[in-house]
Amino acid sequence: MGLPKIPILNFQISPGILYALIACVLFGSNAPIAKVLLQEISPQLLTALLNTGAAFGLSVLIMGRYLQQNFFPPTDTSLIQQSPPRTPDNFLQGRDWFWFAITTLLGGVTAPTLFIYGVSQIPASIASLLLSFEGMATAVIAWILFKEKFHWLVAVAIALILAGTVILNSGVNTSERNFGGTLAVVTAGFCWATDNNLTRKIAHRDPLPIALGKNIAAGIINGSIALSLGTSLPPLGWMLLACTLGIFSYGLSFTFLIMALRLLGASRAGAYFSITPFVGTGLSIIFLRDPITPNFLVAAILIALGVSLCIYEQLRNPS
Repeated sequence: MGLPKIPILNFQISPGILYALIACVLFGSNAPIAKVLLQEISPQLLTALLNTGAAFGLSVLIMGRYLQQNFFPPTDTSLIQQSPPRTPDNFLQGRDWFWFAITTLLGGVTAPTLFIYGVSQIPASIASLLLSFEGMATAVIAWILFKEKFHWLVAVAIALILAGTVILNSGVNTSERNFGGTLAVVTAGFCWATDNNLTRKIAHRDPLPIALGKNIAAGIINGSIALSLGTSLPPLGWMLLACTLGIFSYGLSFTFLIMALRLLGASRAGAYFSITPFVGTGLSIIFLRDPITPNFLVAAILIALGVSLCIYEQLRNPS
């Protein structure tokens, strides 16, 4: 029996779509809130604190799942039960550890560090919008490495996103233009895209412990690098705020995305999650008062058209 639709303002929405949209909002809030935290915390240390917060949040979820599965009767609509049961086959084995290490370095250490550095150099609205590059790169890498079908609509979408990215950077005010920041965000998107594709090698394993392990390892590595560079610790309150952001934007967003994947499938969940950059951009404009220039508007329209084509193709031909 399928899960019932949830009424929101008299509009019926399926739980899977709702979970995907919640994941979008949680992850999309990362850039604008991180921009504020960067006033007191260095990029490298902030990344480590985000990883630490995510690890804490995932630990609580895993413990909650364990208690539910072992001490409480299961229910069909339980959020935690969307994850697989605890069996030996669901844990990393043999060569899985190689792929775990690679994806941790790419998606857990390198990508978040580059993204947070980019946010420190350019407006959060632009950094958020540039994350659209991740979806484009994911499709290209999947086509090259895994021979996935590459529809002409996706090629048009990639061209639109690339054009928007170029216009976006060229239209930034001289005082705000920072090629290094733009390059950092785009490279972060490429690293996350590679992570997305390589994670399929261990996709049959339990995702929550994998995400927990990645964040613990990334937190230790990023924290060690920050301290080795002589980074001074900010006030405790700022550190707790950073960890809280990690709980929500990394830990909980990943959890809701996993639940969406299980209910909608990879293509449909990915399609809905691809609107995340626009969530971050909108929040940055509303709360940080990031300016809307003509170039920014044109770039946003081009990128939105490209993302829309990708969403249409994913929903039309779910894999």
